[in-house]
Amino acid sequence: AQVLKGKYRIVYMTPERISYSSSFLRKLAQLHTSQTLKVCCVAIDECHCVSEWGHDFRPSYRSIGPSIRSLVELKDVPLIALTATAIEKVKQDVVSSLQMVNPCMVTKSVDRDNLILEVKSRSKGLRQLWLDLGLDKVKRIPR
Repeated sequence: AQVLKGKYRIVYMTPERISYSSSFLRKLAQLHTSQTLKVCCVAIDECHCVSEWGHDFRPSYRSIGPSIRSLVELKDVPLIALTATAIEKVKQDVVSSLQMVNPCMVTKSVDRDNLILEVKSRSKGLRQLWLDLGLDKVKRIPR
């Protein structure tokens, strides 16, 4: 309700909300047209899921583009699809599924100097690891 009153500048929604809540999208489109709330863009984070999960696990990912593009009021709103892990085939599938026309693709190296992966050996053993993770409180189910 607060979203439709224009209270937020950024709204995070699940693909299921976009795909299966046509009344919400219609209201958003009406507000966009009436100048009450302008939708400047729709960003799809982890967009590789549109291709990799959208076929079986979460089909709503594949419905994001058609759901937005089916509304005349929102059909020209820019889509931004973001991912760090898409091969060329997945990129093309995302473009097609989201109904993107002549997209600008920006690709950066997977070498991320701001991320550090460090592996350390544990001298205290597996029992201490379980305690550190709080797994000692997990009830074991007998076989």
